[in-house]
Amino acid sequence: MWLVIVGFIVSFIMAAGIGANDVANAFGTSVGAKTITLKQACLIAAVFEFAGAVGLGGEVTKTIAGSIARPAAFQAQPEIFMYGMMVALIAASSWVFTATYFCLAVSTTHSVIGAVLGFALVWGGSGAVVWNDKMDEFPYSKGLVPVICSWFVSPLCSGIASAIIFFCTRFFVLRRENSTNLAIYCYPLLVAVTVFINVFFVIYKGAKNVAGWSSDKAAWVAGAIAGGCFLVACFPGIWILRKVVARDMERAAQKAADAEAAANKTADDVEEAEPEPSSKAMKMFNSLKRAATRGLNKDIHQHVETNQEIHDMHAAAEVFTPETEQVFKYLQVFSACAVSFAHGANDVANAVGPFSGIWYVYRNWTISSSGDTPVWVLAMGGAGIVVGLATYGYNIMMTLGVGLAKMTPSRGYSAEIATSFAVSLASVYGLPVSTTQCITGAEMGVGLVENVRTGVNWKLFAKQILAWVFTLFVSALVSAAIFAYGVYAPSITMSKDITKYEDGIRSMSQDLYKVLTASNLELNRTYGYNDTALNSTIAKSLTTYSKMFDTKKIGYIDPDQLLAQLNSSLVTYANYSVVVTGYNRSTKAVIPEQMPPEYWTDYMWLVIVGFIVSFIMAAGIGANDVANAFGTSVGAKTITLRQACLIAAVFEFAGAIGLGGEVTKTIAGSIARPAAFQAQPEIFMYGMMVALIAASSWVFTATYFCLAVSTTHAVIGAVMGFALVWGGSGAVVWNDHQDAFPYSKGLVPVICSWFVSPIMSGIVSAFIFVCSRFFILRRENSTNLAIYCYPLLVAVTVFINVFFVIYKGAKNVAGWSSDKAAWVAGVIAGGCFLVACFPGIWILRKVVARDMERAAQKAAEAEAAANKPPGDEEAAPEQESSKAMKMFNSLKRAATRGLNQDIHAHVENNQDVHDMHAAAEVFSPETEQVFKYLQVFSACAVSFSHGANDVANAVGPFSGIWFVYRNWYVSATGDTPVWVLAMGGAGIVVGLATYGYNIMMTLGVGLAKMTPCRGYAAEIATSFTISLASVYGLPVSTTQCITGGEMGVGLVENVRTGINWKLLAKQVLAWIFTLIVSGFVSAAIFAYGVYAPSITMSKDITKYEDGIRSMSQSLYKVLNGSNLELNRTYGFNDTTLNATIAKGFTTYSKMFDTKKIGYIDPEQLLAQLNTSLVTYANYSVVVTGYNRSTKAVIPDPQTVPGPLESTQVQVQPFSQAALTGKPAPAPAP
Repeated sequence: MWLVIVGFIVSFIMAAGIGANDVANAFGTSVGAKTITLKQACLIAAVFEFAGAVGLGGEVTKTIAGSIARPAAFQAQPEIFMYGMMVALIAASSWVFTATYFCLAVSTTHSVIGAVLGFALVWGGSGAVVWNDKMDEFPYSKGLVPVICSWFVSPLCSGIASAIIFFCTRFFVLRRENSTNLAIYCYPLLVAVTVFINVFFVIYKGAKNVAGWSSDKAAWVAGAIAGGCFLVACFPGIWILRKVVARDMERAAQKAADAEAAANKTADDVEEAEPEPSSKAMKMFNSLKRAATRGLNKDIHQHVETNQEIHDMHAAAEVFTPETEQVFKYLQVFSACAVSFAHGANDVANAVGPFSGIWYVYRNWTISSSGDTPVWVLAMGGAGIVVGLATYGYNIMMTLGVGLAKMTPSRGYSAEIATSFAVSLASVYGLPVSTTQCITGAEMGVGLVENVRTGVNWKLFAKQILAWVFTLFVSALVSAAIFAYGVYAPSITMSKDITKYEDGIRSMSQDLYKVLTASNLELNRTYGYNDTALNSTIAKSLTTYSKMFDTKKIGYIDPDQLLAQLNSSLVTYANYSVVVTGYNRSTKAVIPEQMPPEYWTDYMWLVIVGFIVSFIMAAGIGANDVANAFGTSVGAKTITLRQACLIAAVFEFAGAIGLGGEVTKTIAGSIARPAAFQAQPEIFMYGMMVALIAASSWVFTATYFCLAVSTTHAVIGAVMGFALVWGGSGAVVWNDHQDAFPYSKGLVPVICSWFVSPIMSGIVSAFIFVCSRFFILRRENSTNLAIYCYPLLVAVTVFINVFFVIYKGAKNVAGWSSDKAAWVAGVIAGGCFLVACFPGIWILRKVVARDMERAAQKAAEAEAAANKPPGDEEAAPEQESSKAMKMFNSLKRAATRGLNQDIHAHVENNQDVHDMHAAAEVFSPETEQVFKYLQVFSACAVSFSHGANDVANAVGPFSGIWFVYRNWYVSATGDTPVWVLAMGGAGIVVGLATYGYNIMMTLGVGLAKMTPCRGYAAEIATSFTISLASVYGLPVSTTQCITGGEMGVGLVENVRTGINWKLLAKQVLAWIFTLIVSGFVSAAIFAYGVYAPSITMSKDITKYEDGIRSMSQSLYKVLNGSNLELNRTYGFNDTTLNATIAKGFTTYSKMFDTKKIGYIDPEQLLAQLNTSLVTYANYSVVVTGYNRSTKAVIPDPQTVPGPLESTQVQVQPFSQAALTGKPAPAPAP
């Protein structure tokens, strides 16, 4: 059903695209010639597009719907055909609107046919496409080849026709002295010809289908109608036309005079503008009205004045008598109606053709290229065309209406009547020609008659040709990509069918073993022994079933293995039973070996795409999250962007590999409940890939708009989105209890950490900054105090990070306790303390003094350079003489563009940020210089913590994909390979280097003023909070931690002026939307794939269908052979059995006839298998010593039934649990 709903919506959108692009081409000549306005064009389209769509549109719709994609290739899976047609609409409409945006008039026919071609080739290769099939009637061929031929023939025909019409009109009418009178007298004839062409085609095609009219009869009726129009046009038409033309010329003269007078008015004479309506409701209504009618109020003729080439082309064109052109305006009204009618008949198929195929399959569940299109579908297409023309048609009209050739009423009439003839003729014979190419060919014909060199805009024509060439290829590639994305994804719908087959086969097979076990037990009770070989076979088979259905170890059941097990049970039952219709089968059946699963190849694409998107997500984290982490350091001018990238390259990698695996486990499996995906682990893989796509899309979108969002929120929201679609609330880990701290796992503790982490980092940073300001920064000897505190602060920073690394790493490897980890970290921190004391303090004094001298020198040089006259400065000579060197330097500048941005320019460009910085307290420059080196350590700590925590946002989902791919079951505790963590670290560095400046510019200097002392406080607090969370596997947000750290420093500074509250509110709003948007995007993409048909799963279903049919019919063949033997021996057979077998084969034949219905219901097929099993059991006796029906012990000669009596032996049918998918309990050994 969702394919029908989405198909209907996209079909309407495609129709709107046709209106914006194709109808704009059709009406471009009329509007360009100023014969009708855009509003009048919409009114004409509303009437005649509808009439053409309903009258003749169904013929071309049949061609689009089924004659490009071969129906036979989709007969067995009609849902694939439905899905493909929906994808074709998405691909074609996307390209058409993209082309319209860039003012490219493309062929919507090419777009749709290319899109259909794309998905058909993906599904069935070249055999799924109708290339050139023969037909008995004209055009004697159908498929892609004749359509392509029509693309060349149609513009050529319309061009020749328009050239002939314009040449004759110019020679016999326009260039004569009495041209106006000649035009008026020709008016009835031209009206009659126009009416005859369209009426004949409508009657012939419509009445031919309804009443079986011949072409002669249709021509007579059309001629009669055209004759009537001719008479009306003669009288009173000619008399009215003279009056109307004279009136129009007077009005034109009056308008010209009024315009000249208005231009000469003084400012005092200008009337006051109408007052704006006071009502808010009226203001809103007028705003909505202006937005809705914006496209109708565009003046496409301004393009003539703004483009010099078009202006010259119009200026060089021959000018005819205005009165004569006025007559042709009314002739062009008829031709505009004809073009609109022809366009509705032909191009509505581009929108509703694919949807017509979807609707036909949905109603009949089979595929046909000749199914009729409902009138309401055609009407929907006509409505969409009118909407598109009214809202966005001006864009193409502005380009082709006046750009390709000069259009006047006489020229426009010639082009339109030729186009109408070509398109209507093609529509009658079901050829989906391109209106774009027809109208372009017609305009070219008129322009070439005008002047070969100046009559046509050759540059624009070449541009349009190039767009036509790309149309088929682009739409085909886009369609193929979207189609492949869906059909190669796992499918929820098909997985339900597969589950029915799996459970049904297992249940029936185990029922057979129950019968054999019961017989063996009776044999043991009667004679004191049983068949040990049979016991062994049954035990082995039940063990195999148990392992096969244990989805915690492997979540895929191979159809070949399962069918082999069913075959094994059937063979075992046959070997231990005698068919009692008179024929005993004694063949030695071979049980096939179990086949290893071959599913790795089918889902390799999920690993490849997941790896790529995971790297992109890591780059997004680098651009957004790492930019937040390094914003304080770069904002405080402690390090440059290049230095930030170097630090990130080392410490992000170290943090990712050292501690990243813990958080990765949380992201990979502790948000989506593994048990919900155990039976279909490929769904989990696909969901994680979708989560990466959704999260990375949102992160890069937010980065583009300078919004610092939480990548952790984005990933968790995306994982939650697909999990909810798959299994509802039960598929999400909300708040599960665990024994170790934090005693809970899932979404709830994660959400709690989002509140706790910024508050904790804010409190810590506020505490550190208050202490630093009170004990150091505000003292007279602040520089000395800072230098003496340097070793202590270094030791604290080192201890925090080293303790967490050793404790978490050694705990997993060597089982170290926290005491031992603390001792080792303390020793290392102590060593760093000693080194920082000596020679650290001595070196620091020297370095600070040197840096201050350099800073003073730089300030002096900058002041001198500013005071230099402009002439004193010589430009550096260009040294890039080699083309290769120029290209290399260009690539280098592009790659390092992000490293050369100056984020501090934002302070001068934003008044709020400037005032905040100006109000902040200023400390001693020498003391700040000391804190620069302290901040180097804190920057390293933040980088390490970020790598440990946020690498999980990129590689966590991919870790889940990789684990499932390697082990084929879902786990929340699987280890992440080092190479995956390294890939995430690399992506983070790339993102920071190329696009990190955008967020740094916003938060590095925008949220609070950052100096080395402030930045150190914020960073060390952030490092502490994130490292602590990473140890306990809590995926906290670095964005929120660093924001909390900056907030703590800013609040200590000043509650009102220390923080940019406007920016903070903007960021908080972005955080709220992150979880929601990423969740919805993930859910939408996931649902699109899993509710689409699946090629991979359809192969498994086909195996089940063919295997069940083959085994079931084999049982019937055995029974039939026994019945024939009975007939040969005794002269009669069992007619009831004959009827049962015949009915079974007939049912299978109908069920597998996919030309009538392309879906085989699993429940019906399993019911047929059950019937064959019951029939076989009813006509056989188990020969291990016990007969279920007669309770007789075999081989007691007194109780053995004779061959004739054996036909009456009946047993109870198998348990109906087989049809409900409930596995049978294992029998007692």
